[in-house]
Amino acid sequence: MLVYNLARDGRKEGKKSLIPSFCDYFSINYTGSNALTVSLCRNKFI
Repeated sequence: MLVYNLARDGRKEGKKSLIPSFCDYFSINYTGSNALTVSLCRNKFI
């Protein structure tokens, strides 16, 4: 099984990294970056 992570802007902090976290936990293959990378990229300070 392969999950295409098409999640867009979540309303709460960390919502976009929910799908990669879920897939990592259950060892499901998915597209895109892992949960840590997504979280770091979404919570950057400019």
